Amino acid sequence: AAIAVLRKRTRPEHSVLVTHTDVPENDFTTLFRTLHDDPDTYLVKDGATFASAVGRSYLSQILPSNSVNLAWSSWAIQWLSRVPMPIPDHLHVAFSRDEEARTAYARQSAHDWHEFIAFRGRELSPGGRLVVMTMALDEEGEPGFRAVFDAVIDTLSELVAKDVITDDERHGISIPIASRRP
Repeated sequence: AAIAVLRKRTRPEHSVLVTHTDVPENDFTTLFRTLHDDPDTYLVKDGATFASAVGRSYLSQILPSNSVNLAWSSWAIQWLSRVPMPIPDHLHVAFSRDEEARTAYARQSAHDWHEFIAFRGRELSPGGRLVVMTMALDEEGEPGFRAVFDAVIDTLSELVAKDVITDDERHGISIPIASRRP
């Protein structure tokens, strides 16, 4: 859809490069197979569009400075670069009552956001745009999905009861994500 909108501003033969990024450990094989085999991909719909992949964290510079016209990040920036500390009373910090954990996650989230924005700022060409989709907090400070996270907690408790995992292991599980306010 984005390429179709861009095409209204460019010539049909003007090349468009789409660069997919993920951490170096990611296996891009499925992505490239889908781009090649799916009749509904941007490569099929637009012959002047090209695909590439870069194995680098979005918390570093991914592409050359001043080279990106449109940057798009979907459902990635909520993942923190590290678990700042265990969450003692939940596995998602937004549902925790522990102020130390909430503060540590907020600090890590702010640091990671700063790094993300700084590197995207280097990469964007003059007049370039950045679109970011991520988890948000509602007016009560919740990210939603409470029922899903409660189900995960219940399942983990069942695994403890069945001696599949220990109670310490259950309490050691923390999902390193943080939601944002507008």
